[in-house]
Amino acid sequence: MTTHNITQQYTVQAAADLSGQDSRFKVITLAGTLFVGGAGSGRAAGINMTSARSGEYASYQYAGLVKCVAGAAVSTLGFALAPASGGFMVAATSGGLTFGRALETAASGDLFQALVDFSKVAAWPGV
Repeated sequence: MTTHNITQQYTVQAAADLSGQDSRFKVITLAGTLFVGGAGSGRAAGINMTSARSGEYASYQYAGLVKCVAGAAVSTLGFALAPASGGFMVAATSGGLTFGRALETAASGDLFQALVDFSKVAAWPGV
């Protein structure tokens, strides 16, 4: 299925090797590394869209419809999402920071569609 939408992307100089397939569609930081912090961290920049070696520029999408990798099961359509260690996106926990919503359900490790906005960080009040 083809999806047409307005996206907002930016580039950052990679401070780590982001050239492997395991780095694409995962959350990266403003420092150009794969996200390793907890869901409560505001250092997440967006979803890595390119392959870049250290020192090269990586493009990341910080707003719009995007594919990302689930770090745990996302079982509720429309549920708020948060970044997790390893650059995965997971269902947000109550009081944690959120960066988007799931547009489809996913099992851990699945590539799934989400609507993200890393420019506005909000706390998830829970269900």
